[in-house]
Order: sequence, then C-alpha cells, then structure tokens
Amino acid sequence: MYKKIEQDINVPYPIYLVNNIYETVKRIENIKVKHRADLFLIYDKNLSVYYDKYINNIRSFCKSSLYIECKECNKNRETVDEIYKFLVDNNAKRNGIVICIGGGILGDLVGFVSGTYMRGIRYINIPTTMISQVDSSIGGKVGYNFNNLKNYIGMFYNPLEVIVCPEFLKTLKRKEILSGFGEIIKYCIIDRDELLIYFEKNIESIVNLEKDEIVLLVQKCILIKRDIVSKDFKDTGLRNVLNFGHTVGHAIEIDSNYKVSHGQSVSLGILVALKLSETLMSLDKTLYNKIKDIYTYIGIDKYYKINNKDNFIKSIRGDKKNDSNIRFVLISTLGKPVIAVKVKEEQLLKVIKESIEGEKIYE
Repeated sequence: MYKKIEQDINVPYPIYLVNNIYETVKRIENIKVKHRADLFLIYDKNLSVYYDKYINNIRSFCKSSLYIECKECNKNRETVDEIYKFLVDNNAKRNGIVICIGGGILGDLVGFVSGTYMRGIRYINIPTTMISQVDSSIGGKVGYNFNNLKNYIGMFYNPLEVIVCPEFLKTLKRKEILSGFGEIIKYCIIDRDELLIYFEKNIESIVNLEKDEIVLLVQKCILIKRDIVSKDFKDTGLRNVLNFGHTVGHAIEIDSNYKVSHGQSVSLGILVALKLSETLMSLDKTLYNKIKDIYTYIGIDKYYKINNKDNFIKSIRGDKKNDSNIRFVLISTLGKPVIAVKVKEEQLLKVIKESIEGEKIYE
C-alpha cells in the first residue's frame, strides 16, 4: 500500500509515500507499462552495497543504467556531462523517462540534465536519504555547483513524480541521518509549533528511526514544503523562508571543503540565525537553548571553528540570495520567519563567536 500526496496547480506532480522498497520496484514497473516508454536508470553507486537485488530488478525494466559516485565535490559540470553522454550513447529520446535513485546531490544533477536534455525529458525522483526525502526532492530546484559557489547553475524543473520510501533510511550512516535532522529542525522552527512539539514528544522514537514516527515526520515535512512551494514556485518571496540556516550553512560547507555535510552545516547555521534573531528580531532566548538541547540529545555538533573569516564572509556575500547587502532569513517567534533581513558584517561575526565558534571538529 502507498499514500499519494496529490499535486496542485503549482506542484503539478504526485508524491507517493510507499511502505517498502518492493513497492518502489512495483511502482516503477507500473510506470513502464503505463507510459510505454524507454526507462533510463541513474543511481547512487553506494546503493549497490545494500540494495543490489532491487537495483537489478529495476534495471530489468530499463533500457540502460548508470551509477554515479555521489559526493559534493562531484556535483559539477563534469558529472552533468557524464549523464548527458550516457543518455546520448543510449539513444534516449524526449519521450523517455529517467529514473533517479539517490540522495539530494544526484537528484539535483539528474533533474538539471533532464530539464536541459533535448529541452526536457521526463524524470522520476526516488530520494534515498533523509535530507532528500524531507526537503530536496520536493520543489523542482535542480542544478550543480560552480567554481566553489553552491548550486549557482540551475533551474526550476519538476519531475514526473516523486516516490518516497523511508525504508531506505535504515542503511544510512549515522552522519547522513544527522544531516537529515538539520533540515527537519529547520521545518520545526519556520512552521507552526505543532511540528516542534511532535518532534520533542517523539524524539527517542525518531532518533531510533522507528517506522511509524519517521513516516509521519517525513510526511509532515513534505506537506510543509509543498505548501510553501505551491505559493512561490519561482522563489521570489515566501519560498525564501526555506533558506533559514542556509546562509551560514553554505559558507561552512565551503569553508570545510565539504567535510561538514549539508545538513550539519545547516544545523550550525540555524544556531547563528537564532542568535541573530535574538539581536535583531527580539526573539525569546529560550528557543535557542531548546534547539541546542535537542542537538545534544540527537548528537548534532554545535561548534565549528572557521578556517578563514575573510573567505567565509566572501562566500556569504556570494550567496545567490544576497546582493550588495548580507541578508538573512530570521524569525520573530517560532513559526514566523522574516525574509531578507539586512545584517552587518560585524553583527554576523559577533554572533558567530557567541554561538558556534569553538574547537574545530573536522580536520
């Protein structure tokens, strides 16, 4: 059995929440029959370790397949060209369908290629990491990094559908699970307080990845993001709230040479944004302490020592959401984000020192 989260006019594709990987395989088989199209499988190389049987089953429905080594350093034009070559070499036509199975890096890359190959080929996104299931697979943002600038080359291109199977989370490394929690806690802060209450109430079950609680949590995050995207698909205003914690987060990724994961970087960025919100938005200080306590319980790192502050600020100024000013998404109170708040460089450095600066934890 699966749950179908219906599309609306601005999120014009269904999102299927399935119980197990077998249902994922059956769903792809049904797509093959329904569309009578050539399928082209692109998947994360790491999946073969645990899911070789299922990958082979899916491969049997496809004309050809390609695996990609999914690392942030590979989220670049070279990998994009590798995928283009795969499609050209296998004579993929515009009526074909690309099946993408992997995390957020692969989803962004395959989505970009699908949007540009022959001016658009259909693709189906099957996210396998927590961070991609609750966040990056929803909303149609696709692209790649350029010259140490995060997601600078990209576009908006929607998939044919998204298939979310939380069973994939069972084999994730602890670091990848913690990365996903970074985005989940973002939603807990920018949405109404119900999600944070649910998270705190069920935190032990969530940390242990117990099925019922995780499925409901994933579904809640999907619905929040879908609702925001449906109101501002092209990211001209409201959708900016999804950038909460990301301005500093992206800079930490670059400063650490991507040794700090995206979600962990966002977690640190959230602490900075909360501390800035205390200074600039009169946010109650109890929220900052509550989030730090949650990090401690889960095992999320709370400190990071910046290697080069000049380059760090340069990365923040280079963020595609900034102009000549440094702008942040902050919150006035839980569930009430405020976009495009101007922050002075000295204010930012002061708050970083008060919040996340500590012993360097990634060498």
